[in-house]
Amino acid sequence: MTSSTVFPSALGELEVYGVIASGGMATIEYAGQATLAGTLEVVIKRPHARFASEPQFAAMFLDEARLSIRIRHANVVNTLGVLKQPQPALVLEYVPGASLFDLMRLARSAGRPVPPCIASAVITGVLHGLHAAHQTQGDD
Repeated sequence: MTSSTVFPSALGELEVYGVIASGGMATIEYAGQATLAGTLEVVIKRPHARFASEPQFAAMFLDEARLSIRIRHANVVNTLGVLKQPQPALVLEYVPGASLFDLMRLARSAGRPVPPCIASAVITGVLHGLHAAHQTQGDD
């Protein structure tokens, strides 16, 4: 990936290397965060411009940020910070590795299902993370 953007933030200078994924409401970008100890790999979750400019969506996005920054669990990606510029965005921990989609595609190409022990381990981890998220409370 080639560098597309560098911008300063309260979290340190962020260099965006490229897009990892884009969905219906947001884009996930792979980036490096400059620190005194070196570059930390992070991702930036940035809402699409058409949503970021809507006050109701912006409020909902900030609510997500307030709660997600409080969740601390091994099965939930850590929210490292919130950016205001150049547009609202979450800075999240980067977790390297294959996605569940990649695993399913690989199994399908081999003509096999995902082994039940692996599928159940993934689902169990997701449920533990979901439970942690549901137990997290805001100031109110």
